[in-house]
Amino acid sequence: MKKTFMLKYFINFLTIIYCLSSFSQERTKDSLFKSTYGLKVGVDLSKQIRMLTEPDYKGLVLIGDYRIFDKIYIAFEIGSEEKFIENEVLNFQTNGSFIKGGINYNVFKNFGDLENEIYVGMRLATSKFDHQINSFYTYNIDQYWNDNFIESSIDFDNLSASWIEFIVGFNAQVVKNFYMGINLRVKRGKIIDETNRISFQFNGKTYYGFQGDTLASALLANDVHLVARSFKYHRPRGIMTAGSEEPNAIVQLHNNSDRTEPNVRATEIEIYEGLVASSQNCWPTVNFDVGGINNFLSPLLPAGFYYKTFMRPASFWEKYEYFIRKSAGLGKSPTKPDPDIYEHKHIHCDVLIIGAGISGIMAAKTAARNGFKTLLVDEKPYLGGSTIYQNSEHFKINNQISSSWLEKEINEIKKIKNLIIKTRTSVAAF
Repeated sequence: MKKTFMLKYFINFLTIIYCLSSFSQERTKDSLFKSTYGLKVGVDLSKQIRMLTEPDYKGLVLIGDYRIFDKIYIAFEIGSEEKFIENEVLNFQTNGSFIKGGINYNVFKNFGDLENEIYVGMRLATSKFDHQINSFYTYNIDQYWNDNFIESSIDFDNLSASWIEFIVGFNAQVVKNFYMGINLRVKRGKIIDETNRISFQFNGKTYYGFQGDTLASALLANDVHLVARSFKYHRPRGIMTAGSEEPNAIVQLHNNSDRTEPNVRATEIEIYEGLVASSQNCWPTVNFDVGGINNFLSPLLPAGFYYKTFMRPASFWEKYEYFIRKSAGLGKSPTKPDPDIYEHKHIHCDVLIIGAGISGIMAAKTAARNGFKTLLVDEKPYLGGSTIYQNSEHFKINNQISSSWLEKEINEIKKIKNLIIKTRTSVAAF
């Protein structure tokens, strides 16, 4: 999403559009000039220019609009693209096609018989694509095992995606019936809303992400991979997972404030405006950590060495203890009173279901419809587990793509009165 994060955008550059006179008609705009109504079709020349500059890319996009009112156009885009990427980490190929449809509203008031446009609009889009991974390297700075190159073809066929785009652009009439245009657009998906950009800080540097991003996903989008150091040997650590099981990306929030919180997993915290996070267990920085010397001394520091090494002379223990305590732990515990007041609520239920994936949703639906007071909790901000991302034709439930089927089930259980749903919730039992 190498940059400090910018709002993702697409520019359709040097778009040439030809107005098909056989499909158009002229209507009187006023006593002097006439407006042309009808179909315009064209080619997005940015794809052809890109093919000249990028040998590994192929693409063709046809665009068009049909004027139905003085200021309103029905717009469409159809395209096919193929891209091969090979870098120091990945070797993969992606190809697919898409179709977009929507409306444009022309905010520009033309002079004379000009037919220029400055428009705002929206597109509903869907795509089908295939993805093939040929080889990749696992993230391993230490190179201890020397076998981190994986060469194996992995195919992901019949994938699909859908999204909403908001668009601003213009079309200028170059000569009669020929137009040139450029536009800027942003996308809005089901989980990540790219229309809402959020700034946050990590290790003193400002980055940008989108609403719905976790700190982990926003950092990866900004090409930040080194986020922590291991506890004992201070080895470099990056983001490994996508949930509460994350062992590496454990950070401190709002350090040196009365709202500081240590040991928070970056995969669990959703970014928000004003978020300040920092790496733990490193000094002076995570990129240059003096404690990394422990990695070179690791043969001399076996497990439990301190229980024997620092026992004698006994009079030195207090001196040893100071440095051992300084190196213990990860984050820094709060030293100031918490200024916030927290609400407590007692909920009584007949059935408690932990986890709102397919199994949890069906169990909650069954229990609630049988008259039991049911409580469904999940640690994520949304229901559905990993299935909510699944758009492959190979994974179907009741002859429907699994994610589409699951969305219907989620909407259905939200209407059940004796079912309480709690997201962003953890459960501790005793």
